[in-house]
Amino acid sequence: MIENNTVPVKINDKMSAEIYSIVRKMIRLNKRGIRIILTDINHIFNGMNKT
Repeated sequence: MIENNTVPVKINDKMSAEIYSIVRKMIRLNKRGIRIILTDINHIFNGMNKT
């Protein structure tokens, strides 16, 4: 589930798996020093681990 202005948005399992796969690849590349996106992945990843 993704919240958009407190209204939950349902993502189907196939799309969720695809997004998860892409994010994992981005994290692996970022750890190797290859930045593909402008967002600070480490900040987001650390915030996710706090919950």
